[in-house]
Amino acid sequence: MGPTPAVFVRLTPAQENPDTVVRAYRIAGCRLWIDACLTALDAFREPRLQTKKFSSQVMPKVAVDDTDFTAQRQVQGWVGGVRQAVRCGRVADGYIIQSGALRFFVRDDGKWIELLDHPEGDANMTDLLLGPVLVLALALQQRWCLHGGAVIQRGAAIVFLGESGFGKSTIAAWLSAPNSAMQRLADDVVPVAMNELLHCLPPFPQFNLPLAQQYADTTPVAVDQIFVLEPGSERIPVTREVPAGAATLAVARHTLLARLFPQSVLVRHLKFCAQVAEKTPVKALAYPHTEGSLDMLKQIIERD
Repeated sequence: MGPTPAVFVRLTPAQENPDTVVRAYRIAGCRLWIDACLTALDAFREPRLQTKKFSSQVMPKVAVDDTDFTAQRQVQGWVGGVRQAVRCGRVADGYIIQSGALRFFVRDDGKWIELLDHPEGDANMTDLLLGPVLVLALALQQRWCLHGGAVIQRGAAIVFLGESGFGKSTIAAWLSAPNSAMQRLADDVVPVAMNELLHCLPPFPQFNLPLAQQYADTTPVAVDQIFVLEPGSERIPVTREVPAGAATLAVARHTLLARLFPQSVLVRHLKFCAQVAEKTPVKALAYPHTEGSLDMLKQIIERD
C-alpha cells in the first residue's frame, strides 16, 4: 500500500515553546501525530515510536482566515452520544468543520488537523475529531469510511453494509464468536481504499467496543466480498447478486458523512464506488433477526 502517510493533529494551543511533544497512533493506514494523549486511542498507540518532539517549523500554528466562512454542507452526526448538526465549509487552504462551539480546520490535503477553539471542558472534542473531522481528512486522501461491520475469514475481509439497526454489529459479533475461525475486524466503521483491489485499512476506533476488543493489527486486508443488508421477509437468509450500477449506489449510500464532502472529493468518491462495484463481488443479504438464521448465515459465509 506504499509508505505510511503522516497526519499531524494539533489539539492544544500553540505556545512560544519551540518544541511540541506528540504521540504516534496508527489509524486507517495513517500515522497520526497528536499533541495530546487521547484515551480513546490507547489501543492504537505505536509503542516503537512513543513520544517525539517536533519543532515549530514542523508543527506551526496555522493562521486560518475564516472571516468569509459559510457552512456550505450540513449533516446530522453522532457527537457526544446525541445527533447534532455538523457543518462544513471552505476556507483558504482547507475546510472548517463545526459542531456547537467546536471548530476544526482540515487542510485540503488531509494531512493537517487543528482544533481552532478550546471551549472550557467540552467533552465532545474527541467524538468530533474521530468522527466527521477524521473521516473528511481521510477522504481527502482517498481513504473512505464505510458504515458497516467486517470479519476476516481465511485472510480476507467480508464487509457488511447497512443502515443502523439492520444487524451489522450483531452479524460481526456472531461470526467472530469464541472458537470461530473468523475474526472481527470492525463493528461500525470500515476504512477502505482501492489499490488495484479493495482493501480494508485497519485499525479504526469502534466506539461500541471496549478497548480490549478493538482490532489493532495495522496490516491491510483485501476485501473478498461485500454484503448489503436488507430487511428479511423469509425464515432463512437469502442472498442475491447486485448489478454493478446498484452496487455503485449502495457503496456510495453507505459511505460515512459523504454529504460533507466538497465537490472535488465527491467526484473521486463516485469513481471509487464504481471501481468497487467492478472489482469486488457485491451481494444483497436479507435475513430474519433470529439466532437460527445467524447459524444458517454463518454456513453461507463459510461455504462462499
